[in-house]
Amino acid sequence: MAHECLQDADGGEVVVRETAVGTSCPEERNSSIAFLPPISVMRATSSMVTERAVRGCWLTINHYAIWAFIVRFGWILLLHARSTLLLCQDKLLKEWDVPLVRIDVNQGRSAEELATLSKVIHDAILAEYGIPERDYFHILTEHPQGQIFAQDAGLGFERSSGVVMIQIFTQGGRSQEAKQSLFAAIAERLIGIGVAGEDVFVGYVENAPGDWSFGFGRAQYVTGELAVPAK
Repeated sequence: MAHECLQDADGGEVVVRETAVGTSCPEERNSSIAFLPPISVMRATSSMVTERAVRGCWLTINHYAIWAFIVRFGWILLLHARSTLLLCQDKLLKEWDVPLVRIDVNQGRSAEELATLSKVIHDAILAEYGIPERDYFHILTEHPQGQIFAQDAGLGFERSSGVVMIQIFTQGGRSQEAKQSLFAAIAERLIGIGVAGEDVFVGYVENAPGDWSFGFGRAQYVTGELAVPAK
């Protein structure tokens, strides 16, 4: 048995192949290693391994980049969704909110002045809450001097005898932003008719649809005589 010597095109490793003639290869090798891969094949294999490693690294980087994007901008999306829900809630409440307003003042104002007080407060509620104009339920009460006690709760100012005590009873569900906007609108309109800012006191009381009766001893929101849209 003879061995034939073959060399790859790149001048690399010698390939030994058994033949039936004499030995023509100066470097005989054991027939158990009859084939060794050419250098070009080994280089191609190495290149493929490197390419796969690089591709794997990029996939890992992209994976973490996507998660970083979700974490970073997910909070922004959640905040936007919350703001949208609050806005929709306020719009729904505008369709069915019916406030009852109590106004307590000291004696000394004329009938026209009392009517104006009530009107500017109602106008503020109309502007802020968008209720129907005829949802107008106000109770004005005058008190002799000495029956209203309204101090500053430690805020550092003094009220005058012209103090206006306002209580608003309304169905619950509005945002704190909507309430604060209403408070500011009421104060601004009362200041416009001569009431000092420190003399404006507002109490806000929330309740449910079943807490109202508009006549005949029936709870019209419960009986279905008045529709209550879903919040």
